Amino acid sequence: MGSLARISALTSKTTPTGVIVHTGAKTYFGQLADQIAGRRELTSFDKGVNRFIWLMIRFMHVMVPGVFLINGLTKGNWLEALLFAVAVAGRLDAGNAAHDRDCKSRQGRDRYVEKARDREAP
Repeated sequence: MGSLARISALTSKTTPTGVIVHTGAKTYFGQLADQIAGRRELTSFDKGVNRFIWLMIRFMHVMVPGVFLINGLTKGNWLEALLFAVAVAGRLDAGNAAHDRDCKSRQGRDRYVEKARDREAP
């Protein structure tokens, strides 16, 4: 800890300049957070979420080029086909982002399970 930047400082009418050398886990606070939090073993739920995410990534690798080729060949407008394929990729990603975010949190997971139970209830 030879050189530790100050977290806050009072300045008046000055223009600060600086260079960011490290971010995230490479900073002092990142290392401290890693030491405090430690590493936990993945639960079966975490493993399931990871498998689902990788399934969606593989699905996008097949679906997007397929949409691009089919749209380009049938319509003949390759720029429009490319833009549409990118939009499909964005929608696949965005559509699952909310699901992934909710499933990763304990409260979101509990809400997801409750909603599933409500749908199954007679």
